[in-house]
Amino acid sequence: MNRFAWPACSSDMNPIEHVWDEMGKRLRRHVSAPRNSEELRDILVQEWDNLPQNVIQNLIQSMPRHLQAVFTARGENTCYESP
Repeated sequence: MNRFAWPACSSDMNPIEHVWDEMGKRLRRHVSAPRNSEELRDILVQEWDNLPQNVIQNLIQSMPRHLQAVFTARGENTCYESP
């Protein structure tokens, strides 16, 4: 098996980055910004609990396509977007 150098910031191969992006969008939809870290935590927990399972499932199912894109690019960065 040959190894290739992994891109240093390969967010396209890290599904949690797409989840954090979605969480950020959900946080920005709130009428008022959290006033302290406790409010931020409460909002994030609430949004995490309300995150549809199909969002997570779609990210998991997209991983073979992400891997193929990186393989095709020979380990270089890709322009792959989240599902």
